[in-house]
Amino acid sequence: MGIAVSVVLIVVGAVLAFIPHDRIAGRDLEGPGIVLMLIGCLGLAVSVVVWTPSKRRRARRSPPTGGT
Repeated sequence: MGIAVSVVLIVVGAVLAFIPHDRIAGRDLEGPGIVLMLIGCLGLAVSVVVWTPSKRRRARRSPPTGGT
């Protein structure tokens, strides 16, 4: 799951959870909206951790000593 998919899940979940609406076919959409937001936040956190460059330092090579 990429960053874009995570953001879409968060947005769709927020729409379902927070926009005032009546029940559709007798179903409450607040619960699934919150679940989608949580899944989106988890996916976003995992994506950021995976795609963030590591802070390991590479060994520096010493400059060549000039001897001709």
